[in-house]
Amino acid sequence: MGGFCYPAETPIRTSPLPSPPPQGGRRFSAQFSWSGVRTWLPVLLLLCLTGCARLVDSDAARMCRTLLPVLDAGAEKVDIVQTLVSVAPGSGEQAVAIDYRVRRADGAWVPHRVSCLFAAAGSQKPDPALGLAALLTSVVTDDGAIGPLRLHLLKQNWIARGVAGASDPAPYATLGAVPRAPRWLVSVTQNFVSALPIISIYALLAAAYALVYGLVGRINLAFGELTVLSGYGAFLGFAVLGGGGSTLGIGLVGALVFGLYTGLANGAALGRWLLAPLVGRPGQHVLIATIGLSMFWSELVRLSQGSSNRWMGPVFNRPLALMRDGDYVVTVTPMALILPLVAGAAGVALLLLMQRTRFGRRWRAFADDPMTFFISGHKIV
Repeated sequence: MGGFCYPAETPIRTSPLPSPPPQGGRRFSAQFSWSGVRTWLPVLLLLCLTGCARLVDSDAARMCRTLLPVLDAGAEKVDIVQTLVSVAPGSGEQAVAIDYRVRRADGAWVPHRVSCLFAAAGSQKPDPALGLAALLTSVVTDDGAIGPLRLHLLKQNWIARGVAGASDPAPYATLGAVPRAPRWLVSVTQNFVSALPIISIYALLAAAYALVYGLVGRINLAFGELTVLSGYGAFLGFAVLGGGGSTLGIGLVGALVFGLYTGLANGAALGRWLLAPLVGRPGQHVLIATIGLSMFWSELVRLSQGSSNRWMGPVFNRPLALMRDGDYVVTVTPMALILPLVAGAAGVALLLLMQRTRFGRRWRAFADDPMTFFISGHKIV
């Protein structure tokens, strides 16, 4: 197993920076700006008020669709007409109603409806073998609700064994008008759209890392753990404010606020109590200190949150078909498209901030040449 190899000494700004002029200098401070709050607060409030879409797990609709082939075993084809989803206020129970039609052997189409009721998350004892099926409490067809025994057999023999997953009659949100393309283009497109979300996340992390490195001139090996802590904060905000019958907008705003607060609080503590005392020291001191901090944060998360995975409820995750070549269909989820758009907007906003604002120009001036920055009469507060 390979490891990192660091040079014996890296002379990156090893000497302390000169003190700023005591008199007559301009103050360079990151003061709190109420104008920024007045700009963004209406946007956040609008997101909360317009997030009227209920936080319905699309996996629940998918699971209900997979029951159709076994409920209408004699059908030659199943065609989904519409899917209605709702969440009971307060209790958090999810109801899925599917209108569909089946084609019989004589070619006639017969309309039907099936309804599935899911208990709120956390109300049932979790069963790893059943997963979401453990929350399925009732299935109602045109002939009435199926009995408890039949429902149990459906869960154990149809869902738990994985047969239902391959029996979804409508796995894609769009498929009828999907263009056909050569196999090589289909394969390249699928790989590209699959990599877009992780590329977007890494691009934002790289930009933040470069900004911080430009200021301190040191490698921070705890940067990844700081990102993980922010992710846990976002998960907590989404779980607290987006659970039950809450709207999607409230859940996303909660994730944003909790994630930013967690990252800012831990980042401020890192800068004040770890990096600030090491100003002017050799680069190896910062490397060792941040390695120790990364180990501390990793163990803190493991001891406080456990070592198991934590999954948020899927949002906007029904696949969209883009192109196909025979049975090879290029698919992408709406969330996989939203992430690059948000990351691109954040990147453009960052560029405008660094190039068009006074704060950004001062940041770049200090990162390029701290001594000239101080000689020019600026201060860091």
